[in-house]
Amino acid sequence: MKNKYFSVEEANSFIPKLLIDIPRIQSLMKSLVCEYPDVRKAREKAQFNGGSLQGADYIN
Repeated sequence: MKNKYFSVEEANSFIPKLLIDIPRIQSLMKSLVCEYPDVRKAREKAQFNGGSLQGADYIN
């Protein structure tokens, strides 16, 4: 993947969206881990190709 570089103005223009998106992602992750504790283990193993006893059930 090729690196993308942003000007200060471009980077600053993303901040309002990031202030909305990052807390939402954090909330979704917390919910996912609470409902499917095995997801945390799979995430920790992701660099080794993951793996979860619950499979992809949390997606549906």
